Amino acid sequence: MSVLMNSAMNTQELAMNAIPKFKGVRVVFADGTELVVPPLNLAAVEMLQERLVAFSGGLDAHSVALVADATVLALQRNYPGISREQVVSELLDLGNMAEVMEAVMDVSGFKRKQQEAAAAPGGAPGEAPAGMANR
Repeated sequence: MSVLMNSAMNTQELAMNAIPKFKGVRVVFADGTELVVPPLNLAAVEMLQERLVAFSGGLDAHSVALVADATVLALQRNYPGISREQVVSELLDLGNMAEVMEAVMDVSGFKRKQQEAAAAPGGAPGEAPAGMANR
């Protein structure tokens, strides 16, 4: 079994065994794993602040690295055992990079609140968790 396959299984096992401590946006990642992505905490924002301000959202090396780093820091709040290697090898791809960064930066909680309302009995019809709309 390949190293990547092992990390994917570990990511899915991590998701199944962890109870998220922080509220966030539910995202279905590239490998099919669904995780709750909380917003960055202030320590992470301070650490990434200059890079966040300069973020272009493009495919330049700085933007791609920022998405990876911010995603890892956010996910580690709910899944402390997750590694950067797992995030960049199995969870992130070009198809979900922007969506995941949006979830990480969901500072107001707006997307999370929409998902909670949709999941509640009688929730808004036709709404899907982040990552499910294009599947």
